[in-house]
Amino acid sequence: AEPVACFLWLVGGAGICMGRMLRGTGANFIQSISVSMLVAALFYVLRLTGKSLWESGVLLPVEGVWLPLVFAALVALPIAMWMEP
Repeated sequence: AEPVACFLWLVGGAGICMGRMLRGTGANFIQSISVSMLVAALFYVLRLTGKSLWESGVLLPVEGVWLPLVFAALVALPIAMWMEP
């Protein structure tokens, strides 16, 4: 699951940064970094929640590990498609 998470961060982070940075000012750079950090924090919380749910027996281990990655893919891929060439 870790290589998939790294790939999704690469795709999503590049989409967020390049989509905003191509438009101009330094404020856009700060905004894109802030949005990236917010999405990273949300993903981290989802991974911790998934891990605690499968350790307590609510979810299967496969579900606890892969559900946050599916969420990240649903966020990262549209952002990458939205990126300007």
